Amino acid sequence: MLELSISSGRCFLDNDRRQALTAGQARTLSVVWQAVSKDAQQLVAALDGLDQWWAVATDPPWWIDPASATAGPIETQLSGEQFALLLEASAMSEPQLETLADRQAEQQSESDSQSLLPSPPVTLAPLIDVTPTPVLILRSPDQECTPCLHGAWNRRSTGIGTTHVAPAL
Repeated sequence: MLELSISSGRCFLDNDRRQALTAGQARTLSVVWQAVSKDAQQLVAALDGLDQWWAVATDPPWWIDPASATAGPIETQLSGEQFALLLEASAMSEPQLETLADRQAEQQSESDSQSLLPSPPVTLAPLIDVTPTPVLILRSPDQECTPCLHGAWNRRSTGIGTTHVAPAL
């Protein structure tokens, strides 16, 4: 609908009827993480060749340059609704960024598809490929047990039945 309105020559910005919007070229959307404070990052959208622009959350999204009264489509895989949410997204703290990075990594490993958003600028702890070794620890809830220096368990004397287990040699 926006494209038809612009091509008709009767699409204007605000109430200014002196200059109609003209069709501009499609511009590629780039999304980057930008530091907004010492411990927070925010997604920022930028368009090639435009410093200041307005976003129109249509499908596909469009841009408007109010200085030159031009408008055009935005080349992105995001829907208009997703694009609007991206523009309204608040800054994220370091723990939130780590959680997002984990979720993106999980989704990419499950579906082998590229994420629509760039990976957050966090360094995740490397995953190690080691088979875990189970360790069984037995404790009695009614008796206090403490390990002996040689690795056996020593029950404290409570009267009858005090035992000490020595390791087999």
